[in-house]
Amino acid sequence: TGLDTTDGFKFSLADGGWLLIRFSGTEPIIRVYCETTDQNRVQSILEDGLRIAGLQAALIDTHAHLDFSKFDDDRGAV
Repeated sequence: TGLDTTDGFKFSLADGGWLLIRFSGTEPIIRVYCETTDQNRVQSILEDGLRIAGLQAALIDTHAHLDFSKFDDDRGAV
């Protein structure tokens, strides 16, 4: 529903989540991240991000935070 280009391309999603596509600051790679309230959509959102970046939808390294009820608490500890 919106786009922020402060640190790459961050797309706001209708559910309050987001998709971020950005170049790494330390490695010659493109990073694709997402946050959503629906864990069933994580894979498809990341695949959309890879397509937008012009990359094949083949994930090599993924990370998903599956305990969504504790997500806000965990973020404060990092």
